[in-house]
Amino acid sequence: MTVPAERPPLPPDAFRAELAAAIPHIRRLAKHLTRNWDDALDLTQATMLRALESRRQYRPRPGTPLVKWLSVICFRLFCSGHRRAREHPTALVYALYDHGIAADQESTVYLGEVRARLTALPSEYARTVLFAARGDRYSEIAAATGVPEGTVRSRLCRARQALATFDKEQQR
Repeated sequence: MTVPAERPPLPPDAFRAELAAAIPHIRRLAKHLTRNWDDALDLTQATMLRALESRRQYRPRPGTPLVKWLSVICFRLFCSGHRRAREHPTALVYALYDHGIAADQESTVYLGEVRARLTALPSEYARTVLFAARGDRYSEIAAATGVPEGTVRSRLCRARQALATFDKEQQR
């Protein structure tokens, strides 16, 4: 029995060029999986990061495009994220109720508004906002949530934009 010869990895420039060309396809796949544009962008970013980290493991077969390998990475990241969300639901409401001091009426109303705004956000954004409000650094939030630091920054930015939009709608 003969052992097939190991295929060499793609040269770095060719790999980056194919990776860049595959981004629109992976975005569409991520959008289809998540059904949410913001989550799709996060999943696309995580897929590209994982592909860059695992570049040496990619051994192209003749006629097999890189996008197939990236699609598998994207799907597996999506499944593991789904599993993680099921196993560790966000304790958003419990975090908001844990104060330890009696509040006056005005504070209670304000807390209710904050709670309503946070629960209107996607759970990943709300969780990231709570970590940031607690004073955690981007690197600490990234480690706690299991996403890259850039994703933490983009989630905070999108959460701020969503909260600002919510404020504008309330003023009308």
